[in-house]
Amino acid sequence: MGRIGKSQVAVDNRGMLDEQVIGITPNFPFYERYHDERYVTSHDRRSVVTLKDKGESRVYSLINDSNKELVVYQIDSGLIDDKKVSKCDFGIYSEDNLLVLVELKGSDYSAAIEQLLSTIEILLKTPKVSVTRLSTRVVLSKARVPDVLLTKEKKLKLLVEREYHGSHSKCSRVMKDTLSKI
Repeated sequence: MGRIGKSQVAVDNRGMLDEQVIGITPNFPFYERYHDERYVTSHDRRSVVTLKDKGESRVYSLINDSNKELVVYQIDSGLIDDKKVSKCDFGIYSEDNLLVLVELKGSDYSAAIEQLLSTIEILLKTPKVSVTRLSTRVVLSKARVPDVLLTKEKKLKLLVEREYHGSHSKCSRVMKDTLSKI
């Protein structure tokens, strides 16, 4: 098995919890549908989740100030493996039934929005999987973040805010979120 974490719950060598709050039950509909270890990169209570592409400067960090159980998903080339389908890079699911979708992008903000909208359609809307809240994040590296709201961005913001009670944010290079404030 492996080490014992700060919360004194046994953790295996992949960082998976032995006694999980998030499980394959109707209380956690996203995890109930998507729980294969091929695309779950971690399932634990780590204090900071850091997501980045290999060799790239874009970084998304989520500070787990509430010590919540989190499941981190590799969405691109993981949960959604179809190369022809537009999708975001990562997802983080919490024991509060919150899902954060993250896209790390070079400079094409419009494409990042499309990837997030497509991911929402594929993972949530079409299979009718519910989450209490959904937030979307875009971290760009090669261009300053556009101030003008694109029509696609307005569509994404309205969808996330009205249907999923969440938020959308974008920034350049490094984004830090705090779980209790999402």
